[in-house]
Amino acid sequence: MIRAIGGKSVATGAETFMQNDPAAQQRHPKGHGYYLWTLGLIWTLAIALILGWNLVSARTQILDLVRVQARTAYDKDVLYRFWNSTHKFVYVPVSEETPPNPYLKVPERDITTPDGLPLTMMNPAYMTRQANELGIKRIGIYGHLTSLNPLRPGNAPDPWEKKALERFETGTQEISSVEMLSGKQVLRLMRPLLVEQECIECHAQQGYQVGEIRGGISVSIDMAPSMALLAGTRLQLIIGYLLLWLTGMAGLVARARLLVKRDRERQRQEANLQQLNAELEERVAERTLELEESNRLLEEDIRQRIAAEEEQEKLTEQLRQAQKMELIGTLAGGIAHDFNNLLTPILGYAELALHRPEVSEPLQKDLHKINSAAERAKGLVRQILAFSRPSDHARVPVGFQQIIAEVLDLVRPTFPKNIRIESELPSEQLLISADPDQLHQVVMNLCTNAWQAMQGADGVLRVALAPQSSAAGDKLPTGAAAGEYLCLQVCDSGCGMDEATLERLFEPFFSTKKPGEGTGLGLAVVHGIIHSHGGFIEVDSTPGEGSCFKVYLPRIETAAAGREEKSAVRANGEQILLVDDEEEIVEVLSAGLTANGFRVAGFSDSREALKAFRSQPRKFRLLLTDRLMPELTGQQLADALRAIRPELPVLFMSGYDAECCGVAELACDRELCLNKPLTASEVARNIALLLAS
Repeated sequence: MIRAIGGKSVATGAETFMQNDPAAQQRHPKGHGYYLWTLGLIWTLAIALILGWNLVSARTQILDLVRVQARTAYDKDVLYRFWNSTHKFVYVPVSEETPPNPYLKVPERDITTPDGLPLTMMNPAYMTRQANELGIKRIGIYGHLTSLNPLRPGNAPDPWEKKALERFETGTQEISSVEMLSGKQVLRLMRPLLVEQECIECHAQQGYQVGEIRGGISVSIDMAPSMALLAGTRLQLIIGYLLLWLTGMAGLVARARLLVKRDRERQRQEANLQQLNAELEERVAERTLELEESNRLLEEDIRQRIAAEEEQEKLTEQLRQAQKMELIGTLAGGIAHDFNNLLTPILGYAELALHRPEVSEPLQKDLHKINSAAERAKGLVRQILAFSRPSDHARVPVGFQQIIAEVLDLVRPTFPKNIRIESELPSEQLLISADPDQLHQVVMNLCTNAWQAMQGADGVLRVALAPQSSAAGDKLPTGAAAGEYLCLQVCDSGCGMDEATLERLFEPFFSTKKPGEGTGLGLAVVHGIIHSHGGFIEVDSTPGEGSCFKVYLPRIETAAAGREEKSAVRANGEQILLVDDEEEIVEVLSAGLTANGFRVAGFSDSREALKAFRSQPRKFRLLLTDRLMPELTGQQLADALRAIRPELPVLFMSGYDAECCGVAELACDRELCLNKPLTASEVARNIALLLAS
């Protein structure tokens, strides 16, 4: 059935199925009869092949069983002969069945017992021959001891045995075949017989040596019983497979009848299906018109949603980047805390050792190297902390263009001649509240990064500074506020960056340089410093066309007055309560403060320190404690002690603590906070400052 939908001709499902499936066109009695005869022929051939294979296998198995019987008889003869050889010979009464052996030429072959009984010597070959003759009479197994060089004519080989003995000389270990012997079908099997030490006594005159092939033992077994068994087995196989063939043919006939019945039912259902398909296509045509209109409206809605989602995705990506940098900062802060606790005893013990009078000059040089390495590690920790906490240094009003000019004067002699430096700095004073060292580091890192991006080619480094305002409605990064900013632009004409590199640009330890050429901390430190100063950074880059970094920092109009420093006093044996959960820090600070004129009571457990203070609250002039400790923190300990003595000065130490936001920054009149790592002399100066306040 063909229907027109939307100006096109469409075939119904049933007709399409019949046109595209040739097998469906052959589902009729004649077709099933063809398949039945084909399957019947295949089934008959399969049964015939399997039956033939099983008949051959049955004959092979019967022959294998007879061979096993022959090998057993052979092994019996060999064992019997070996047993006879171990006894050398026996004497038996002379009789018709056992006359003296004329081929046994040894002294005392024939003897007479004291009572007159004549005896003759029976050697192993004689005993084996009589055992074989008895086997023929009793069990129908013929065994024959033979040799190409026999002493006894009766041991001469027949033609079959002669061929076997000749093949033994070429290395063959066993010969077997079905032969006719005395009018009977028998299986003959023969194996070589080797000369043993016991055989030399009788056969030395023949020139044999131990290990040579002296002859063989042939075993002949009547095949009549086995062939009768084979005939019965074949009859059973033929009857069984005939029944199996009849069963299969009956199944094929039944299957053919079932298929004819199903074809008739299928034809009836296909007719019904064609009718239903015609009705369905009419409904589909009507519904198609409705869906086309709905689809037009949906496409318009999707276009609007895509535009909104793209905008939302940009905002989400900014938020995700901010959260990722915050998490990385938290991790870096934890690492810095533990690292600072390790550096404090290193710096402290190095300082103590340098002030000892008995230290030799070579040892002083080594200690200076240790101290220098620890200071470099301290600087590395400060870089990590630059992007892990709001601020680590005191901020003062700074002229931004002066910092930029100093950095450019510093890097200009070090840059290659093929890189040109261009600067656009305003003449008016543009101030920001910042740490000069950190600001210097930001500009230096950005210039160095631009230089590395232009290595190996001519390039231009352009540095510009200009004020810029942002209103409340402007699009700003997450966390940035509207206001007055100073915008620093550092642009290069280098290799540029792709999208994947831009996404990870500010991650710590991420670097596109080869191993050993950079730590990957430079831009991460820049990001941390800018963020801690309330600013933000943007990057525009195109692969092969260069990159441009834009740093925005809040602008200030006037410089604020700095805090007036208080003078320190000289130590005079004041008692200090020192508490830190790291025992090495307690030991090194105790020794260092003692050397600076203080008396120190050190504790690694804050609860024990609280007990000591409660027992003598007037003994201690100052509390020196770590802020973050297990069980009882430094802040909790200070609160507990000040509940007893409110005027007690407190000097906090911290490996990393967001509340301890600056070195020697007064939180109140009687409180200071120092960041680790630190030395005993540094702590002593700040203790004196607190005691004098």
